[in-house]
Amino acid sequence: APVSAIKNVLLNASPSNEQSFHSLSNSEKHFTSSSILRHGQIFNNKQQVRSDHQSWTDLKYDQMLNLVQSGDIQLFDVREKEEVKETGMIPGAVNIPLGEVEDAFTMRPSDFKKKYKVMKPHQDDINILFNCLGGNRSRKAMILAHQHGYNKARHYVGGWSEWSEKQNKN
Repeated sequence: APVSAIKNVLLNASPSNEQSFHSLSNSEKHFTSSSILRHGQIFNNKQQVRSDHQSWTDLKYDQMLNLVQSGDIQLFDVREKEEVKETGMIPGAVNIPLGEVEDAFTMRPSDFKKKYKVMKPHQDDINILFNCLGGNRSRKAMILAHQHGYNKARHYVGGWSEWSEKQNKN
């Protein structure tokens, strides 16, 4: 489908035309969620997210795998430090427990770098992702990030549970 048709489906998302979004091929949906979002043309705030179909903020395993493999990702694991020590993390992830997320994303960049050993993301970065064990805490972390101006932050729905299961099968 041409880019304009995909944009039209997304910009006019409603229960009545939800079927047209679902009629897009997987490659068109991937294009929609990566290329258009990458250019910041659609969904620049959380009020545009609809709850009656999968949100653009919810990443599936294949999307997450592609981002991890590309290295173009700022991934934050919001599980507790003890959980991470027991299980490990998705490659490239930085552990910021959920209880620290709000403070972390409001602190000065130099303080963030000192505490977490990585650069603090910019508010307009499109590659900010959160993960946890199963998607609940990562969604909360993403919402906190959105509330502090990181409107393009997303989260991995399957979390460590799905990631470790699928990685062990390969």
